[in-house]
Amino acid sequence: MKGTTLALIATLVSATAFSAPRAETMTFEPSDDMYSDPNHSGTPPTETELWVANYSGVGHFERIMMRFDWDGAPAAIDSATLHLYRFFRCPSHFYTAVNFYGITEEWNEETWDHTTHIPHESTPFLTYTFGPDLGWYAIDVTDRVRDWIGGTSANCGFVIEGLDGEKWSKFYSKECGNPGMRPYLTVDYSCVGVEEGEAAPLFDLTVVNPFRDATIIRYILPEAGPVTLDIYDLRGRSVAHPVDGSAGAGSHVVVWDGRDDRGEEIPAGIYFCRLRAGNLEKTQKAIRLR
Repeated sequence: MKGTTLALIATLVSATAFSAPRAETMTFEPSDDMYSDPNHSGTPPTETELWVANYSGVGHFERIMMRFDWDGAPAAIDSATLHLYRFFRCPSHFYTAVNFYGITEEWNEETWDHTTHIPHESTPFLTYTFGPDLGWYAIDVTDRVRDWIGGTSANCGFVIEGLDGEKWSKFYSKECGNPGMRPYLTVDYSCVGVEEGEAAPLFDLTVVNPFRDATIIRYILPEAGPVTLDIYDLRGRSVAHPVDGSAGAGSHVVVWDGRDDRGEEIPAGIYFCRLRAGNLEKTQKAIRLR
């Protein structure tokens, strides 16, 4: 399976590395995520989980709150997808129907009172039903992300509220102990390559996320010179050095097989790819799944 994956990546690289336009993917993790729970003031929300329900029978009215740091996002996108891992459903009610609303007040998970539901827009921008399966759900939020980019929607986030009578669904939060099950947002966009006669390329770094066996790392240099690409874990420890040498101006492609400098496979989790060229530096996340 791994050989097949690498072969497919090699084909993609040879077909797209220097063509224009080409598809790119950026991945964003929530800067804040939590749930509000007004009926259980003495029990703070479980930090590693996100609950949603609207069921008066047992007094559960949880709502999920989520927001993203949108710095470095592309100016235009083709699509955007929210990925949530659902690990629990009510045993007597496999489905949970919800509305997504834009949040209308500034907040963060450290200071927001969990016993208070956050104010939101009066009209949902999306209605979605989870169920009956557990596991990953991919939710199209393209229109809302375009609103964030255009500045017509504040907070770069949303609240997820169960429809009346809907029982529990539970998802993992960004504090989940298994990084491969944390929520994330992927954004697909078109990147136009540099053709002969065009202006000098910008300095840029993109990583195809998430990945299992290997990932494609693309970088653009404004001029020829020394360049390094280093991989670090969440503790800042050096893991791998896919690039260490010199490269010419323009676009370059690296296939990283998810192994460290000793040739051993790294565990699932979040890593950071840091590109350095002269006095220029840029960092992007690399998310490896199990």
